Amino acid sequence: MDTHQLHSTLMNKNLKHKILSLLFLFLSCKSFLTPSATVAKSTGLRAPDYSSAKDWLVLPSKSTKANEIPENGPWKENQKNAEVDVFYIHPTSYLKGDLWNADLDDEKLNFRTEDRIGRKQVSLFNSVARIYAPRYRQAVLASFFEENREKGDEALALAYGDIRTAFKYYLENQNKGRPWILAGHSQGTRHAVQLLKEFQNDKIFKNLVAAYIIGFPFSKDEVSFPFCKSEKETGCIITWNTILKGTEPTHLKESFETAECVNPLTWKMDGVYGPPELHLGGVGASFKLTEKKLLGAVCEKGVLYIDPPKSKQFKPIGTGNYHVYDLGLFYGNIRDNLEKRVASYLSGKK
Repeated sequence: MDTHQLHSTLMNKNLKHKILSLLFLFLSCKSFLTPSATVAKSTGLRAPDYSSAKDWLVLPSKSTKANEIPENGPWKENQKNAEVDVFYIHPTSYLKGDLWNADLDDEKLNFRTEDRIGRKQVSLFNSVARIYAPRYRQAVLASFFEENREKGDEALALAYGDIRTAFKYYLENQNKGRPWILAGHSQGTRHAVQLLKEFQNDKIFKNLVAAYIIGFPFSKDEVSFPFCKSEKETGCIITWNTILKGTEPTHLKESFETAECVNPLTWKMDGVYGPPELHLGGVGASFKLTEKKLLGAVCEKGVLYIDPPKSKQFKPIGTGNYHVYDLGLFYGNIRDNLEKRVASYLSGKK
């Protein structure tokens, strides 16, 4: 390993340690993460200009870390030739700050978002789709604390306003009638569900390949689209929330009572256990595809319960919470399914 690689590895490990430490504080010391300013001060932040490339985390025309392929990964980046698009809404990377919403010009935050999310999440799509992932004035992590519900909802409303603006810009200037995928994780999924509600009658949804909206519980009553029940079904929703078998959700408990779950090992909702033999490798703390057969999983009561992963790359937050790795644990399976589902959609249109 040369000096550059060593430095990069240490940076990634330090970054991951910082993120996990702050998320642990989410469970143990919420007041530490709650902003001191009023939510109104967030409105003074610069609003995004989506005609400018700088306010997009990822664009097909930008060279970003979302273009990378994990070490040991068999895929090839192919945005230039892709026949579909993906509109990706990233999760919360603004973990702590004085304001309730992120500053678009915060260079450290922007780097962290691209390094952690652009590389390890958005890259999932780079072999099958042109990627459009907006930056937005995301709500801070503390917005999801029950005791901050009123302020949190205000911060999330501002964040959704940016996503709505970005989506409309994408509709009017970038999509041009192409098939597309809606995707998101965590806070991004919350905003994606709102898009599904608000724009459900827009003609663009006739070209929806699928919605991969993971890491935030919601019910079938909140959306008018069906949930996917097979690996090649299109025009449907895929969602799950990852918890270690033998533990229970510690956050948003009531939401899980009516939440839906599609098993990323079987791509079904039948509650049947997917054995480790179906696991195609993950991406954890390092950007390297792990060995296959790390875990089995089953959907029960709106939760994806997993076996303990056979890799040190994946460590839970607190007791059994694998939210950070909702996508990473199943990186290989998701990429494999994207190829199959996109091919199924395109073959049906010929």
